[in-house]
Amino acid sequence: MKNDIVKPQLEIHRATVCLFIKQARATGDPSWVYLAIKGDKIGKGFRNGYGGKIEPNETPRQCTAREVHTESGGVIVDPKLLRYMALGEFVTNNENGTKTVFKVNFFLAEEWIGEFRDTPEMFGGAWYPVDRLPTNELMLDNREWLGEVLKNNANYERSCKSYLIEAVYGPRQESLLQPVILTALDRRMEID
Repeated sequence: MKNDIVKPQLEIHRATVCLFIKQARATGDPSWVYLAIKGDKIGKGFRNGYGGKIEPNETPRQCTAREVHTESGGVIVDPKLLRYMALGEFVTNNENGTKTVFKVNFFLAEEWIGEFRDTPEMFGGAWYPVDRLPTNELMLDNREWLGEVLKNNANYERSCKSYLIEAVYGPRQESLLQPVILTALDRRMEID
């Protein structure tokens, strides 16, 4: 007997995002984060950090360094100096009934070589105080968690706190289907 039950397909992608931080110059001053506008793919038209899909045989840190260099027009980061910040698990419910899961490692870079230049992937970058992000210019899930996570991680004198971020999107990531869940972790969840 043939099994006519069709199970929904699940596609899983591993990726990274790197956010660049400038530390506060004096006590009470905010730290700053560099956010550029995505030119293509997921997040197109929204401000975000630099990153992309992890290639086979590549670690998240290696991917971050490669993607930063490509998308920023030549900025170099040392993978060993990146600070791990969060693991995002983002589910997109597609129109055809399938689901796509993005497991994203988020890193902070406090040291880099080079200047940010516009590229087709990322352009229009600007520095923002971490306590006054351009909320309406961020992806829907980022609007709910990025400010809090950055405030808790932007000051290198404090220990870096890791988070798990869970978000469920509708088709084309045009809507959130439930509130974003942000969980502080006792340990790093960095995926390889």
